[in-house]
Parts: sequence; C-alpha cells; structure tokens
Amino acid sequence: MLNSPMTASPTLPKLLYAVDFPPANQGGGDTLMLRLLQDYPPDSLFIFCAASRRQDLAEGPFHARPKTLFPEISGRQNRFVVHACMSLNRLLIPVLALALLRVIRKWKPTVILSIAHGYYFLAATLAARWAGVPLILIVHDDWVPMNRHVRIFRRFARPLFGWALRHAAHVYAVCGAMQAHLKEEYGIDSELQYAATSPNPYATAPHEGNGLPIRIVFTGSVYPSVSQSVGLV
Repeated sequence: MLNSPMTASPTLPKLLYAVDFPPANQGGGDTLMLRLLQDYPPDSLFIFCAASRRQDLAEGPFHARPKTLFPEISGRQNRFVVHACMSLNRLLIPVLALALLRVIRKWKPTVILSIAHGYYFLAATLAARWAGVPLILIVHDDWVPMNRHVRIFRRFARPLFGWALRHAAHVYAVCGAMQAHLKEEYGIDSELQYAATSPNPYATAPHEGNGLPIRIVFTGSVYPSVSQSVGLV
C-alpha cells in the first residue's frame, strides 16, 4: 500500500503523475493524490495534467514542481458543444500519449501513476506500453458508467477500461467494494488504498482533559446525500 501520506525518501522512484486533475484539495481524487504525494521529493515528481486545471495547481503545494499542462478543447455554450468537445478530446488520446512519451524520454521516470478518470489514464497506458515503463493505476470511481454520456465512448468504455486494467503493472482500489467489482467484472486483482489523511492526534489518544474521544457536532440541512455522509462518519 502507498504510504499515507508519502514521506520523502531517497529511495522513492522518479514518478510521472499523469492525470487530468492535479493533486489539489478540490475533490475526491484530487484530495486523495494531494495527501499521498504532498511530501514526495520535489526532484522525483513530474506532473502532467490538463491546462484547464492550472489555477488548482497554482493554489496548491505543487505549483513549483516540474510540469506539463496539456491543452484541452472546451466549450460551454450548450450541451451539444460540451459533448462535441468531450468527444474530440477523447479522439486525440493518441496525441496526448505522444506528448507523454516525449516527457518520458526526456525526464526518464521509473514509474507512471494515473487514475481511472477522464481519459488521461488511457493515454498514460499507451505511453507506458510504448516506452516500457510500468504503470500504476488507481481506481476510485466506476469509470464505465461515468462515460456513458460521451457518445463516442458508449460502446467502447468497458473494453477500454479492461484493457487499461490488464496493462497496468499494479492496480489500487480505494475501497473493498471497488476491489470486489474489479475482480468480478474484469478478473483484475487489486490492492486496497484507502484515502490518506493528515496526522490526527485524536485517532490514537483520548481528548485531553476528560479522557473521552473528541465529539463532533453537525449543524445544517440534512438532505439524502448529507445523511449518507454523516452515516459514514
């Protein structure tokens, strides 16, 4: 299992991070990668992400790391334009893979790390195969149904996902249910990688003063999604 978070060490491999979003405190996958990589040696991490997430990268601790921001075709005029842009970006996966291959040949990473999200992990799989560099793939969401609304991917999402899983040197799943899903649907063995957290003194020691664990008070409207989140806590 990856360290939670990773700690700087001279023995850590040179890592090429190839995901559409950068490690940032902006969402599920973003925050997961921020927690895992925030202490990774600066000279051993290269970030390759989408130029549309430039601001997220600039506001986090990775703004000074070596990086490539790859442009995307985007549009927000209407739903048709948005879907057309999404399809065009996915048609350009080979171009993205070539850009990654150029970084690989220049920077010479030991391993490529990607997340099954968007389409960058497909380009990372291609580039890893061309360059003979091992790929580590983290699966945090069910990518296949997430891409059913992208017309060009509707018929090919499942086989493409299976192809990427089979060609990864190692696959991490973020929960037991996802681990079971990957085994049942794709025959892929994966390792559990739970979400990393910052050190929490209350996790191992009672609250100072009264000897009791810390208590949390929640206030606010309880919608169905909020209720589920509170239940998980």
